[in-house]
Amino acid sequence: FFGVIFFLIKFFLIRKDLQPQKTDNLITNLTGRFAINIVDDLVIIHHQTTKTSMIFDINLSAEEIVDNVKFHLPIISKCSIKPYKINNVIEYDLYSPNWVIFQPNIIIDAKYGCLWFLELNLEFIERMIKNVPILIDFLLLRRNSKSNILKVCRNIVRISKKYGQNPIGNLSLVFNKLNLTYKESLMKRKNGGNTPMVESFDYVRQKTTTTIDQKDILSNFFEYFTEDRIDNHLGIAIVFEYVYSLSSHDIQIDFLIYEFLINYLIKSGNYYQMHQFLQYHVFTDSTHLACLLLSLNKKYPYGYQLGLDMLKRLNKTDDEIIEVLLSQNQIIRALRYLEKHGDIYSVSARKFLETAFATKDIKIFHQVYKFFQLRNLKLRNSLEFVKGKTKKKIY
Repeated sequence: FFGVIFFLIKFFLIRKDLQPQKTDNLITNLTGRFAINIVDDLVIIHHQTTKTSMIFDINLSAEEIVDNVKFHLPIISKCSIKPYKINNVIEYDLYSPNWVIFQPNIIIDAKYGCLWFLELNLEFIERMIKNVPILIDFLLLRRNSKSNILKVCRNIVRISKKYGQNPIGNLSLVFNKLNLTYKESLMKRKNGGNTPMVESFDYVRQKTTTTIDQKDILSNFFEYFTEDRIDNHLGIAIVFEYVYSLSSHDIQIDFLIYEFLINYLIKSGNYYQMHQFLQYHVFTDSTHLACLLLSLNKKYPYGYQLGLDMLKRLNKTDDEIIEVLLSQNQIIRALRYLEKHGDIYSVSARKFLETAFATKDIKIFHQVYKFFQLRNLKLRNSLEFVKGKTKKKIY
């Protein structure tokens, strides 16, 4: 241990050819010998007398600011290093006077010939920080904290359910914090990841933010709704709160989020609600979403017309709409659409027959075959296909 602490630890910014500038004060309210490590952009103060450590994050909001100097209280005021046994036998005396500290996270005991690298236990810190918004701010500034953040989201719902509370308020705050950093990462990627040059390196203030994107939320939060036994109405409200947060940060909503929500609405039997969302354009129009609606024909008959309407709003041509229907194996519907909107006399029969043949459904193939035979009869007064227009393997 190399210093004596008197209530405050002061941080100065030192630049070449400039006078040192005081930037931060860490309020410890302790006296005695101490040592400092920097771990994952956190200031860890080890206090020998009490054999405890305090954790400060000077990148979080300060308790107060006086003359441009920030005053910080510890984010964790009393914790300790995990007990250690030498050779798994001898209990080691932590916070020893023999310790020599090297930055950023090295502890050496010359007497025993031991060297350690200090690491964080984020699971422990999760339990210690009770304020959810502060916990999320803290975790976003940590490396490898993605799983911890997503676990916090799930825990918000579990705890609210246990105490009969509505989790939407807390989740709204969390989603906005996550999407703010998500938006920043998207903008940084768009700009080629360029960052401004700095005059000096300050490894306490080098913010390394964790980004939680839409796929993370979907696969590690939303898809656990069934396992966590979340009420259907609450699940829908949570997803919509997330979608609203994405929209408010001008983030394009991934089709996978819409797909999950629509399937969730159907699974829970909320057809009327889904119809309203689609009718009033709550969902952003896209070809992917239109295809999803077309594929829901058996579960949700109105989906076909809603899907077609969406394709038309996207200014898809009749030929493109027919191609979309064929790609969804909606062959009979494609024929009906062709009759109503297309030119049945110029269209190639091959792609319809090949798609019908690929379904291995004899009835569908027969319907398509008969349709084009009648087309041929009207066009050429013959049921026969023009040689070379079809493939031998079909016939």
